[in-house]
Amino acid sequence: MRRAALLLPCLLISVLCYSPTLHAQSSAPSATIGFDLPLHSGSDSQLSSYWDLPSGASIYGSFPFYIGEMELRATWAPMRAREISQPDLNNLLTTIGWGVPVQITRRFRMGVSIHIGNSFMYRPEHGFLENPESEFTAGFVSYLQISLTKRIALRASARATRIYTYHRMDLVHGKLGLSYAFRTPTWLHRFVQ
Repeated sequence: MRRAALLLPCLLISVLCYSPTLHAQSSAPSATIGFDLPLHSGSDSQLSSYWDLPSGASIYGSFPFYIGEMELRATWAPMRAREISQPDLNNLLTTIGWGVPVQITRRFRMGVSIHIGNSFMYRPEHGFLENPESEFTAGFVSYLQISLTKRIALRASARATRIYTYHRMDLVHGKLGLSYAFRTPTWLHRFVQ
């Protein structure tokens, strides 16, 4: 029940993004860079029994890719142990995703995307080369973006990610951040084509 309540906003935004009454995606090709910070983190797995949920920051870049957008993202999410018997963990989550943005009005934009990636975890006291763990991840994202200027936007998103360890770890994050749009560089546009 809790999982359904956490994922409900993502599903609602997803349905809205495919509504035929919304305006089509802007034709001007632009790339975006941005960062975001978590407002809320949730988990219904054993993860929250042993560690405080990740609260690190993300940086990302996105660019037009055929019918939608491709996004590359890196999230630094240190996990602090709740008990002294558990180790602290540093977690670097890197993902690649594809999504469909929809321009609702001149200032408002929504989107939904799927992503896959890698969760690289290690104990900070040992360093990242000693006994690290690397796990496959997958999930989806929905967002609402409000343009503040022609290039700068405020972005609120809900991200659901599953980390495929022996005991699955499901994370849900509410995030808020800023993004900066610029014309896609010619070399990137040619590479994508």
